[in-house]
Amino acid sequence: MRGAALSDMRLRSHSVLDGAVYGQTMNEQMMLMIFLWFLPNAKASTNQTSSQLEVEDSGLRNGCTVTGSQLQCQGMVQLPANLSLLGITDWVMEGTMETAVTEKLLDPVKITIKKLYIHHAPRLQNISEGTFQLFLPALRFLRITNTAVDQLPKFLLGSSEGILNTINLEYNQIQEIESGTFQVKTDELLLGHNRITSVHANAFEGSSFGTL
Repeated sequence: MRGAALSDMRLRSHSVLDGAVYGQTMNEQMMLMIFLWFLPNAKASTNQTSSQLEVEDSGLRNGCTVTGSQLQCQGMVQLPANLSLLGITDWVMEGTMETAVTEKLLDPVKITIKKLYIHHAPRLQNISEGTFQLFLPALRFLRITNTAVDQLPKFLLGSSEGILNTINLEYNQIQEIESGTFQVKTDELLLGHNRITSVHANAFEGSSFGTL
């Protein structure tokens, strides 16, 4: 009986040890499986956020995101000089912005920009002279709407390669159009829903329009 009990104890001891080894092996296997399961997802996550990381590395903040070659900003304040490295062709700015837009804003993307939309920016009051005197060879669509802008700068875009499809300046606070304001070639110039009371002589001299 004593021998049988001893054998039984040994069997139990081996069983417990085997169970412990087995349990440790299972834990290691489970950890390995979890790691392998997360690995492709981590890779996909890295791919999905590559544009976001690129934006952050470029110093873009305040709600700016990049999707392909489109830059979309909400609450934009400043942009870095190396914005040109992103190859931006479409730029949408909306929401709370600075009170003024200057030529420095467009300078980094002046060669590549095709579409520029600034809208729903009630704090935007001024577009400085020179902003749209830059050489913008690819620009085809320009939209500045729903802002507090009441005076226009000169739009000297006649040197752009080709004809602009649309210049939309509706729903602002524009009161007058001074001489020499527009020297552009565009299919469509929209100025409705402003407060225009005066259009000076030669305001559109040197321009050609499909629709005014």
